[in-house]
Amino acid sequence: MKSARRALDLMETFAAHDTWLTLAELHTLTGFPR
Repeated sequence: MKSARRALDLMETFAAHDTWLTLAELHTLTGFPR
């Protein structure tokens, strides 16, 4: 599952920066459906 892997990478990036985006922003960045 490529998208799942990408999501994990993004999550790790957010955690590293100690920054959490809103769900709306997350959907925009990842292209995930609402």
